[in-house]
Amino acid sequence: MTMTTPPNGHRTRGGTLRRLGALALATAATFAGTAVAGAGTANADTINCWDAPGEWTPDPANPTWGWGNYRWYQYEFSNPVVTPAFNVSDTRIVTNQLGEPVTATFTSQQSQTFSIDVGATMTAKLTEFLTASVSSSITRSRTTSIGVATTAPVPARTTVKGEYGVEAFDVTYDVKTYQRGQYPGLFGGITERCHDDGPDTRTTNAPTVNEGWRISAV
Repeated sequence: MTMTTPPNGHRTRGGTLRRLGALALATAATFAGTAVAGAGTANADTINCWDAPGEWTPDPANPTWGWGNYRWYQYEFSNPVVTPAFNVSDTRIVTNQLGEPVTATFTSQQSQTFSIDVGATMTAKLTEFLTASVSSSITRSRTTSIGVATTAPVPARTTVKGEYGVEAFDVTYDVKTYQRGQYPGLFGGITERCHDDGPDTRTTNAPTVNEGWRISAV
């Protein structure tokens, strides 16, 4: 039997179910579109949530209980390619115009914070991976000090540059992202869906705990 809308305009059970079904389908479509856009890849394959390889990390921008669209993520990192770097927070130069060498003192006067920052859910996991696979000296964040001094000889009629900062690594790596989402079900409750967002290649600067001066001729 098909229920119709009565003259007084009250909603019928059939109309309500149709609206709930449309809402659930629209929400699911929104989740699928977000999975593709968030991954930065062309395809996102729906998978069984139990097939994801590790521990889910909740997205702090979304609550993890109740109604609405909610997110968790997992990451698989591999193939790190490492280039040593030096993150400079302060630079000083000394020019010796005399005909004999002098000794210069360099003192840091500016502070800067260098961080691994690849998003709220990925940063901690990436830091763990880099610490284990690249160097145990890597840290999530390092703020350079002010007032640290060093001395260096400056030969006659030359310029010497002092750079203060932290040793770091520029790391290119592959990352595979898994995304889990929840949204309202057709007849109430929660429907869950997971995606394999596929591989991506990224490069991140990773600071270390090693801080100090680097002196060089100009």
